Amino acid sequence: MGIKCFLVEPVAKIRIWARRYSKSVPNCCPKYPGEHSYHNAMNLIGDFDFPLVPHGEYENWDTFVETLRPPAGDPLWPAKCECGATFENSDTIERGGQMFVHRLHKRSDNGELVTLRDAPAGAMWRAWWMQHEGRYWDWDNQTEAPLMCETPNGGEWNIDGRASNCTLPNDRLHRCWVRHGIPPLVTVDKNGLTYAAGAGSIISRGWHGFLRNGELVP
Repeated sequence: MGIKCFLVEPVAKIRIWARRYSKSVPNCCPKYPGEHSYHNAMNLIGDFDFPLVPHGEYENWDTFVETLRPPAGDPLWPAKCECGATFENSDTIERGGQMFVHRLHKRSDNGELVTLRDAPAGAMWRAWWMQHEGRYWDWDNQTEAPLMCETPNGGEWNIDGRASNCTLPNDRLHRCWVRHGIPPLVTVDKNGLTYAAGAGSIISRGWHGFLRNGELVP
């Protein structure tokens, strides 16, 4: 069975959390292990109306968000990391904690509001920010923002991007994944101007599969 894909489109709302984290001790947190380990926790403050801005403009919501900052000592600031470790008084930033913000997006299949951070496998969206000086990053003939897809293991696949094993690294006209159809009913294969390696599949964080007729298929 495949995972059906769906579009997520930005709406005029943002979601705000109160966040605390600590990165003072290496390899300290089992939830976030490794060389750059850190303790982390967030409590939801809520969803708030905030206007959309034209693509390419900076979303400056700092002033609005600061009006919602809980005072020091407020229980909205997490007392413990997700792993259960207690934060020390020194484990604070920006006058007591970080206000964590994400734009909300509406799912095309059921209308649910999600952030790109929390979107489940199958979510598709346009990465309009992947451009510099009016040109998209990988191709000279890219006329629309790259199409992204959330894979089943939490990875983000740039369907219109360049593959890590691309055999034409200096060519800016072909596509590593040739996309057909109108999102989210998309099929990806090698039927078009492409590079030599691969068979149109994606390997992302250990998940290996195909995108066929709007479904992620292992």
